[in-house]
Amino acid sequence: MLSRLRSTHAGIALLAGVVLLGGSAVAAAAAPAHHSPPPPQSGLVVTSVNGVPTAGTCGVASEAGTFTMVGEHLSIVTVDVSTTTTFTDAADTSPSFADVCVGSHVGVVGTYSSDTVTASAVTVLPPEPVLTHGVVTSVNGVSTVGTCGVARATGAFTFVGRRLRIVTVNVTSTTTFSDVADPAPSFADVCVGDNVKSLGTFASGALTASTVEVLQPKLARTTGIVTAVNGTATTGTCGTSGLAGTFTLVPRRHLRIVTVEVGTTTPFTDSADPTPSFADVCVGNHVMAVGTVAADTLSATSVAVLPPNQGRDQGLVTSVNGTAATGTCGRLFTGTCRVT
Repeated sequence: MLSRLRSTHAGIALLAGVVLLGGSAVAAAAAPAHHSPPPPQSGLVVTSVNGVPTAGTCGVASEAGTFTMVGEHLSIVTVDVSTTTTFTDAADTSPSFADVCVGSHVGVVGTYSSDTVTASAVTVLPPEPVLTHGVVTSVNGVSTVGTCGVARATGAFTFVGRRLRIVTVNVTSTTTFSDVADPAPSFADVCVGDNVKSLGTFASGALTASTVEVLQPKLARTTGIVTAVNGTATTGTCGTSGLAGTFTLVPRRHLRIVTVEVGTTTPFTDSADPTPSFADVCVGNHVMAVGTVAADTLSATSVAVLPPNQGRDQGLVTSVNGTAATGTCGRLFTGTCRVT
């Protein structure tokens, strides 16, 4: 009986017309002319068809021909296809040699002679799905931050993943989307700057997505003293309840200015106010802001006004009684200058 071609190295050897499979010899001469092939093994990729190695090149239906394939042991095997070779392809109701294309994964049943397999049956295997993720760098060729796809439309986007290489993802009419922030997700949720996860198959250097998941951005947290509210740095200046706006703060351990954006729906907490709002965020307050960072700005998902620091902080005195001149001191002041 015919044996299954399990690999392209140790699994196939010519021994006087005998196919060696997994270490056991089976006489090829006793094989019937045709039979349904057993479930083939994946890992054999077609590298050329009728001598052409161009990706996507396929055989011709109802015609004889050859193709080469490479298996898990990275050796090249030539396969002869005749007009009596049977084909199986779950994606085609009338499979033929036309379904064997460069880049396809196949399983082959046949006899081995002179470094060539004469195929009695060829099964085209579905491509193995690939899961990858990264940050979107362009949508439909546009790299402007915030550019998005179009709902219910085909298209493409690129992203850069962990290995810092650009991946092109093709979106088709059958691609499904998920986004916890959208009850009716679509390609319109895929925007430049988003983090996405894509599942699909690679062909011709691109991934054709079966599913795309828009990932929620990771939250950042920073705590510090407010230095300005809506552009005003005067001590005691506060935001306005119910309105959007911005404030800046300097984190206690990092001497850099952070800009925080708040919206009309941003929640606030303040133990000193039963109905806290942006009006509780004032220049000189200690606050903690949580949100997502983009373009050096934190978009706040929550802001907490912290009680005044009751401990001791050490730092540089910048003014005394409103006077910033070097050497100005308070009355009856002696000892080391400290901020309490």
